[in-house]
Amino acid sequence: MKHARYALWKNPENLTGRQQAKLAWVAKTDPRLHRAYLLKEGLRLVFQLPHDEAGEALVSWIGWARRCRIPAFVDL
Repeated sequence: MKHARYALWKNPENLTGRQQAKLAWVAKTDPRLHRAYLLKEGLRLVFQLPHDEAGEALVSWIGWARRCRIPAFVDL
């Protein structure tokens, strides 16, 4: 997982080619961490939606987080 932290922190549109490759490697080697990354990105997108769409998207995201089996997200 060395050097994967920055790829996991950055927004997908700001990733370098090397960071995209690192993220693809994380997806293959640690599916749980990749799922957490996808949840983080999903929540980030909820906050970018217009107000009228954000409520429904947040409810959907909460359902996904509850089912993800990652204790931190389930507790959230």
